[in-house]
Amino acid sequence: MSQLALKSYGEKIAIPFLDDHSYAASGGNGNFLLSTSFLGYNENGCFGYVVPMCKDGYGAFYRINASRFTFTLSNYFDDATNGDEFRENLEYSLDFIKNVILTNE
Repeated sequence: MSQLALKSYGEKIAIPFLDDHSYAASGGNGNFLLSTSFLGYNENGCFGYVVPMCKDGYGAFYRINASRFTFTLSNYFDDATNGDEFRENLEYSLDFIKNVILTNE
């Protein structure tokens, strides 16, 4: 979508849904509250992240290694975000999923 938006604005082509409120409310135009990206499988590979798209958002970037997931999390130091709470909830959720899988083998 971002490429379509850039091309349309650059060539002054109207694409009505890109200007619609619902497009921005669903994350369009850089309004995603949670920005995620998979960084690959390489155990010794790169680490990477970017800042969240919104001041009240979070970033979660991850790699899948042979025996673990590696996460890099980001947020702004702002009253609207709490990076520690986000990390704790992510950790809790992944542990919960792991336990469900292991107990149902």
